[in-house]
Amino acid sequence: DSTVVEEMKSWEPSSLDELKNLMFELMREKTSIDRVWTIFYWICRYIAYDLDESEKIMSPNEIFRLKKATAQGYGTLFKDLCHHLRVPCVIIHGFVKDQYY
Repeated sequence: DSTVVEEMKSWEPSSLDELKNLMFELMREKTSIDRVWTIFYWICRYIAYDLDESEKIMSPNEIFRLKKATAQGYGTLFKDLCHHLRVPCVIIHGFVKDQYY
């Protein structure tokens, strides 16, 4: 939905709690699929993949503050935002096949 994207582009949250409140207000009347898409879009747009910290575990607040995360961090932040928007979510641990594996 282009109106949702435009609304999110205007946000300048100074904390993760502020982001959660903005998302909650925007998604109040939306479906779970819309909520998940919004979380996915925001994370993809504003959180960079951190190649340097492959073993460091960060909290959702640290990820928001630093604007970068590992794969585990993406999952952690996604789950935290889903919880706030009342979307059931679990993290499934595993491995990713990449160029070295």
